[in-house]
Amino acid sequence: MPRGIYVDEPFLSTDLTLSTAEPRRSFQIHPYPELLALGIMLIEIALCTPIEVFRQQDHFNTDGQPHANTDHLAARYIFDNEASSKSRRFDGYKRVQQAIEACLEADKFMPQTNDINALRTAIYRNIVTPLQVQHESWDEDSMRPVDINFPNTESRSATHSNSVHIVNYANPGLPEISSLRLSETSTRLPVARKNTASLTSVTWFDQFDKLDFVLRHKGGVGLDSSSRVRVAILDTGVDQDLRSTLAAYEDFTGSDLGASPGYTAHLTAALRLFLQVCDCAAVYVGRVFERPTAGERTADYMAKAIKHAVNEWEVDLIILPSGFQQTHEEMERAIEQANSENIVVFAAASNYGNLGGIAFPARLYIHEKVMCMFATNPAIRISHRFNPSPSERTKYSFAILGENIMISGPETLSGTSFSAVIAGGVAARILDFARQPDVRSHIRNVGRLKSFAGIKSIFIKMSKGTVVEQYHCIVPWKLLGPRASPNEDDADYRQRMRAYVRETISRELEEL
Repeated sequence: MPRGIYVDEPFLSTDLTLSTAEPRRSFQIHPYPELLALGIMLIEIALCTPIEVFRQQDHFNTDGQPHANTDHLAARYIFDNEASSKSRRFDGYKRVQQAIEACLEADKFMPQTNDINALRTAIYRNIVTPLQVQHESWDEDSMRPVDINFPNTESRSATHSNSVHIVNYANPGLPEISSLRLSETSTRLPVARKNTASLTSVTWFDQFDKLDFVLRHKGGVGLDSSSRVRVAILDTGVDQDLRSTLAAYEDFTGSDLGASPGYTAHLTAALRLFLQVCDCAAVYVGRVFERPTAGERTADYMAKAIKHAVNEWEVDLIILPSGFQQTHEEMERAIEQANSENIVVFAAASNYGNLGGIAFPARLYIHEKVMCMFATNPAIRISHRFNPSPSERTKYSFAILGENIMISGPETLSGTSFSAVIAGGVAARILDFARQPDVRSHIRNVGRLKSFAGIKSIFIKMSKGTVVEQYHCIVPWKLLGPRASPNEDDADYRQRMRAYVRETISRELEEL
């Protein structure tokens, strides 16, 4: 790896596609050499020690020479070898350690290999943000400027500055909902608003990753195609570069405007978010919006798409990140058909507060025809700025993360549209867990899980103790139990928790 640090070159400008270069050995165990190099550089900075010091005898070729993976093995040795006192140097710097370990392992980035924007988001969430959080947690009073004189080289422009800048990020908060307008006929929930609030979904996903670690199939290997959870998301079009990640894409509008970025932003963001929550499902996308806002026939297209998802795609879950003011009978009949097939439908509540009430079809949740989703912030608090009040005609009004969600870059998005997507992703992750070979035979009444009542029972468990103002705020990682001890091995904890979650789901299903 290069021995210099180019502080004036952003790391994210590096080509992050999988390396196709011929390795110096018969295999290359890390598919992103640039990320590995960053992780090793951070280790050397943190420990004030070159990586070569940690090389072990089995990290070399038989002739005693280093190979392509030598420094990767040495870096892993620091964290994996319990006898290494060096790893304790990271005590108090857990965010730095988190960023380094993300660099050393490719698991968090492999699902986004074919989507550069999703890959950039994964890097920002797992590497950049932890380092930023660690930096912001330092006591500024104890910090002092350090003068560093970088040597001039022919490859560096003389106009580059060596000064260090401290960047302060603005925090304007959510926009005022009064700026939103309602259509007199039907309306789609507006594309979520951007802001740069400091507490983002990174905090929430840090906790969710603990559940994902337990539920994910061993080694990250997914189920065979016949067993995969099938999820339909019906909304706008989706960017062309994401089409390859889909099981199927269908345009129900017949319009030729779907390729325009302005007409695909809503579902593109939603799809990327869904894949952050559950990257193991087969995703089917239906375009039902000709334009970013609803037209006269949008509800008709939605009804047609729901029927197609039920009859042709044979999905397990349907996600509707949009809503309408007016009831649409054909759409309701399509949803009832989905209900009869035990297909759970998730719908966004609305982003207009009480100005328009709960949108259709989300308001059908009082009859248990859909799972209406309200929004919380990353701290599991209700988002008062855009949530409508829950209905008094039902006991359970579920809410999940829908505010300050980081999808691409430092800006964040908010809206119940994303709450519906995340809830659908959580449900898909639970269904996937229940279908894994070492799990399905151990969950009693497992067939009940694939139903409105089954998913509802799990959501009730996840929201126990977090009922706020009649909203049942879902905390997915409540399915987990505590560690046996602070020093419990991760592998032992995962195995024990998988059995724990199996039993928890079984008990909830027995109550139905």
